[in-house]
Amino acid sequence: MALRDCTEVLPIFPLNMVALPGSSIPLNIFEARYRVLFSTLLSGDDDVDEGLVNPDAAWHGTRTFGMCAVSGQGQMAAVGCTCYIDKHKSWKDGQILIECTGKERFVVTELVQERPIVLCKVDTLEDVDVDISSEVDEKAESVRERKFYTICMSQLLQVFQT
Repeated sequence: MALRDCTEVLPIFPLNMVALPGSSIPLNIFEARYRVLFSTLLSGDDDVDEGLVNPDAAWHGTRTFGMCAVSGQGQMAAVGCTCYIDKHKSWKDGQILIECTGKERFVVTELVQERPIVLCKVDTLEDVDVDISSEVDEKAESVRERKFYTICMSQLLQVFQT
């Protein structure tokens, strides 16, 4: 895991779950401040309440936000995942159903703002490919050998006991 040198400020949606790259994440947005956030992220799309949109926000219309897990005590994780909004549906009562996909992991480098929404400076984490196939093959062979040994010993014990 390596840091990419590209600090950016992201709006963060704190939630008691972990988003991972490639995962599909359904969200039901009902709290007023997050309705403003998601309306701003979706600005320009059909059925978005433009009265809730903040046109001055840097993430206006980007459909991209960060998600960090939050503990039961309210502590936000230092590592999160960028998410991209794939689909949405706005309801008459103001709730927004969101379907998004996790994109890239990031590390929070600075908390910029806590209210009304969390804004953080983040650096993207690059996933480093590691070839573990030979290590896995060795461990699998070791397990097979131990299993074979156990079977042989069990059969030998049966022979000597009869």
